[in-house]
Amino acid sequence: MILIKDSMNAFEMYKQKKQRKQAEISEREQLLNHRFTANATSPETCVDIDYSLQHHTSLQNAHKEWMK
Repeated sequence: MILIKDSMNAFEMYKQKKQRKQAEISEREQLLNHRFTANATSPETCVDIDYSLQHHTSLQNAHKEWMK
């Protein structure tokens, strides 16, 4: 009885491992076949570089003034 349960558990684990492997292969293929594009039109992913540059410059100027 225990041997049968162990065999069934081993078989279930084998099936789950095989399913995971197939899912990984499928996901990999989808990524390899996907055409990625630039997302410059999406405001959620754009970085306001002008503001960041202005902020960085202000910090540098403040540091220079402090070091005098």
